[in-house]
Amino acid sequence: MLRNSISQLRPIHPHHHLTLRVLELQRWLADLDDDEAALAEASTGLAECHAALVQWDLVPASRFEYLGDVLLRAGQLVNAAAAYRRALQMMCVLQHPDEPYPRLCARKLRKAEVSRCHELHRPLRRRLHGKRRSAARREGI
Repeated sequence: MLRNSISQLRPIHPHHHLTLRVLELQRWLADLDDDEAALAEASTGLAECHAALVQWDLVPASRFEYLGDVLLRAGQLVNAAAAYRRALQMMCVLQHPDEPYPRLCARKLRKAEVSRCHELHRPLRRRLHGKRRSAARREGI
């Protein structure tokens, strides 16, 4: 019953102190239930909440990085890349880009962008591969 009540709560606004607690509980429950959609929603809210409260800090940056991880697992590559990009911007204000955390975040951003590129080119590769096979059949190969 408590689980149901927590999942039905809606955040008031990013600056409200209860919003952060509600979203943390919802993220925790979604993680326990392996509910990717609820996890992505709660993580998005948490990242935005932390960014609204403390704009240039490693805590909101790590929230956006975590959000990117969740969205990448959910297959939302465009949103994952946007989250990683925002985390990297926040990290680079506080740290040199060659520090370990910004480098890791940059690597994750590249992975999301490359995955998106592969996803966009997959239908083109299939068509090209199909044309090559049909040409080979015509030639008797």
